[in-house]
Amino acid sequence: MAMQPAAASHFAPLLRLLETANSNASAAIKVTSADPFSYEYPLLVRNSAATKATVGLMLKGTVIDNIMIGGPGMNCRKLAIGDEILKVDGIVADVDNVVDLLVGTDVPDSPVNLLIRKKNGTLEDISIIRMATSRIADRRQMFEYFTHIKDIAVKVSDTRTAELVDATVDLWSKMLLAQEDYNSTVVTNVRQMQLNIEMLLKELVAALEDLFAKARDEKEYFYREETDFYQMISELKQRIIVVEAERDEAIYKHKPCELNIQTLQRRVQALEEQLDKVVFEMSSWSVGVMIDSEGNQRSSALR
Repeated sequence: MAMQPAAASHFAPLLRLLETANSNASAAIKVTSADPFSYEYPLLVRNSAATKATVGLMLKGTVIDNIMIGGPGMNCRKLAIGDEILKVDGIVADVDNVVDLLVGTDVPDSPVNLLIRKKNGTLEDISIIRMATSRIADRRQMFEYFTHIKDIAVKVSDTRTAELVDATVDLWSKMLLAQEDYNSTVVTNVRQMQLNIEMLLKELVAALEDLFAKARDEKEYFYREETDFYQMISELKQRIIVVEAERDEAIYKHKPCELNIQTLQRRVQALEEQLDKVVFEMSSWSVGVMIDSEGNQRSSALR
């Protein structure tokens, strides 16, 4: 039965595992790069604003009378009640055009540049980003409630209630700013974590691809080695079969010769025995010439 190379079957599970790991890592990169903060902002009240975007400022003429909690004006942290708007995007502002200038293109996330005169008389260029009015509809409604309560308290000379409303609005503003800071930090940390994970996953994918290529090369190398090895074994087996056949044929052909050789060996052995016997007899038949101490000949010749 022919032997089959085992490299393919041994490496197949490893290659499948590497392919799966590579695929999962690539999918993880896509998941990690997705924006976890893309969601529809939940609203509890209907947005009744006439515009799509807002800067969150309430004005008396061109002077800031109040700042919407959580709006762009508050989030920039550079505007204060009593600041006067002199220019909007380079255009001189007055009572008649300031609102239209602030609305501008009425596009959320669009920038608006303000030239502000602070209460101390200094001038500042401040840039803020318009926000979708739908995002702060709830806060706007809450702010209007507080403003209404304060107006009622002022009308009835309820100073304590008016002060409590101001304190509540101030605390709420600080809480929202603190929450914005926290949210911003969370967003920054999550974005950085995403970048780090994405970088590590890309390195992992590259390593898996390299490992997959090396494993595939190793499989091909061992497959060739096994194929050559099994080919060598097959050739040796065939050679053994041929040699054994030649041996059997030689034995069959030369069997009579083997019998003749054995006969000859027996005849040679018999002749050697006869030769030894003759030599022994010859030594007993011969008589050497004996010379006595006086030098006289005593006997001679062979019989």
